[in-house]
Amino acid sequence: MELPPQWTQQNDIEFAHYIKRSHVFVGNVTKCDIEKHYFVNAGNIYTHYCEVESSLTGNLTAMVIGNSYAHNVLPVISSNQLLKKVTSFTAFGCLYVKQPKRNCEGYQNAVNEAVKRIKPDIIYFIQGYVKITNSKLRQKAVSEIWAENFKFAFDFFQQHSSVIITNHQHFRFRIPINAEYLRLKYFGYEANMNARKVPGRTTLDKIQLNVSCSKCLWINYNDFFCRNDYCTPIDPFLRLPMFLDEDHITIIGARRAQDIFENITKKASDKII
Repeated sequence: MELPPQWTQQNDIEFAHYIKRSHVFVGNVTKCDIEKHYFVNAGNIYTHYCEVESSLTGNLTAMVIGNSYAHNVLPVISSNQLLKKVTSFTAFGCLYVKQPKRNCEGYQNAVNEAVKRIKPDIIYFIQGYVKITNSKLRQKAVSEIWAENFKFAFDFFQQHSSVIITNHQHFRFRIPINAEYLRLKYFGYEANMNARKVPGRTTLDKIQLNVSCSKCLWINYNDFFCRNDYCTPIDPFLRLPMFLDEDHITIIGARRAQDIFENITKKASDKII
């Protein structure tokens, strides 16, 4: 990606305002052949359903399942040339777990029915685990619950698909990136907000990897956004924000993460063939 030659700091500000207005609905830029937007439980949960006939050359079918983190990478996944059709079914604020929140039960049941009906070649199971901290997972009861949650999801998805692509817990910044970017730009400053990351895997990562899943392939956003134990929320080439808030990627962030999804989808394709 390259910016137009006449791009100015004012354009930086205008783009950041566009991101602010679009909020976390980044996936909505996807051109769906069939699309449904709806809120459930008094507007508390936003649910998005989308079908994309993505490629004339691809021969694989895929489903995208998860919360807003899955929705944000839908444009990247649906443009993959190895896929002929992508069905996305996401719900903001809902985690696919063994015992879902009451206002997420309907969504999860609908996902299960769709998975059984479609039987996709690949399931992209992408979730943000914002409130699942290392300190909470030190409690044995909590870590056991999460081990059960992953086992529940992996066992079901493996029955109805050939490969599951799923994510580790990625780094969370301490400030809302786009808002801070706007503040700095208004005052004429360059936006540098690199943050230090604790090296190694998180406790949740280790729990995930201890759950048997022969069909799983793993991605880690930290492999792209973090280098040498530092994570950067600003695109190094465009100098535009790759994160909306503390951990939701923008369309710039999704585009920069495209290589991750293309590489892992190629591995999935090789595994299926």
